[in-house]
Amino acid sequence: MKKSVLWILVACLLIGFVFHVFFNKPTRENGQGKRDDIMVNGKPEPTLEEDSILADDLDSVDIEIERHGYDPSTKQERDTLRKSYLIARDGADAMLTFHVTDSKGRDVPQASFHAGFIVSDKVFTVRDGETDENGMFIAKGKTAYDVNYVITKEGYYQTSSTLYFAQRLGNDVKGGKWTPWNPTVNITLKEKRNPIPMYRKGRCIVYVPKGETVGFDCMFGDLVAPHGKGVTADLLFTYTATRSGETLNFVTNKLVFTSQDIRGLCVRKKDEHSGFAFEYEASLEGCQDGIVFELERTSDKITKNTELSNDNYIVFRSRAEKDTDNNITRINYGIIDILKYGETFEEPNKGAIVFGYYFNPTPNDRNLEYDPEQNLFDKKKFRGMQP
Repeated sequence: MKKSVLWILVACLLIGFVFHVFFNKPTRENGQGKRDDIMVNGKPEPTLEEDSILADDLDSVDIEIERHGYDPSTKQERDTLRKSYLIARDGADAMLTFHVTDSKGRDVPQASFHAGFIVSDKVFTVRDGETDENGMFIAKGKTAYDVNYVITKEGYYQTSSTLYFAQRLGNDVKGGKWTPWNPTVNITLKEKRNPIPMYRKGRCIVYVPKGETVGFDCMFGDLVAPHGKGVTADLLFTYTATRSGETLNFVTNKLVFTSQDIRGLCVRKKDEHSGFAFEYEASLEGCQDGIVFELERTSDKITKNTELSNDNYIVFRSRAEKDTDNNITRINYGIIDILKYGETFEEPNKGAIVFGYYFNPTPNDRNLEYDPEQNLFDKKKFRGMQP
C-alpha cells in the first residue's frame, strides 16, 4: 500500500514538471490566429479579478507588497497595490489593431509585422504576420507593461517602437484585460522615394579658436583656410568660453551657429521610430538666421543648457548665389543631425565642436533622402582640390 502511494506521488511530480516545462515556453503564432492561454505550473494564469485569486495567493501578494516597503493603511490602498503587483507579476491580456499607411496616407498591404507582448524575460508572446489588403494587423497577447513592434517591407524604411501600458498613462486593467480593449494604432511606414548620393559625416570633430568665426566646408569635410583645407564656408561657428566667480568655477560656453545664407537654419523634430528620421525635402518654414547654443555650469551642476537635443536636427542652406535683383538663383541644402561643443584639455585656446551632417551637392535640389550605399566621401579622395 505504501509503495503504491509512493509511485502515485512520483507520477504526479513528473506530470507537474512536464506541464511546467512545456507550458512555460513563450508562444509564437500568426497575428491573425487564435492564441492558447499562457500556462504557469500547468494552470492558466489567473485573471486580475480578486474573487478568482486564492486567498493564500493574496496572502503571498500582501507579503511581497510589505517586503518592498509598502504599508497600506486602507482597503482601497491595499487593493490598488495588489492590482499593480499582480499586473507586474502575471500581466494582462491586450489586443491591438494596427493600421499601417505610408507618408501620404495610403494603406500598406503585405508589410511584415512582428509584435512582442512581454510579461517577463521568460514569459512573452510574439505575433508574426503581414498586414492585410487594408494595411491592418491584429495582435493579441499578455503583457505586464508594453508591446514592442517592428514593421518592414521592401521599398520602405523600417519602423519600430514600443507602446506602453501603464495605469498612470490612462490605461487600466479590468477583468484581466487592458483597457481600452482593441484600440486602433495608426503607424506610418515611410516609403523610399528617391535616395541620392550625398557627402555624409557621421561624426566630425573640429577645433575652432575661441572668439573667432570659422567656416566649415561640407564637401571637403574640413574647416576653411587658414584653419583647414576647406574652400567654401557652408557653416559658420563662433565659440566662446568665459569663467567667473571668486574661484572662476562658473563657466559659460557659447556657440553661435550660422549658415552662409540668410534664414538658412531650420530646427526640425526627428521621426525617431523610422529608419528615415528626416523630412524628404528641405522646407523653409520656421527658419532663422542663426542659433545660439549656451551651456552654463559650476563644478557640481549645470545651470543652463540649450544644446541641440538628440530628437532634433537642423536643415541648413548654403552656397547661395543671387541675381542683380537679389533673387536666389543657386543654393544647396543639407542636414545637421548631431551637434555638441565644449572646452578641451588638448586645445585650451580652442573649442571642440562635434557634429554629424548630410550635404546634397546638387544646386537647387531640396532632396534630403540619403542613400547610405553612396557616400560621396567614399568615392573621392581629396588632394587639396575642390571636389
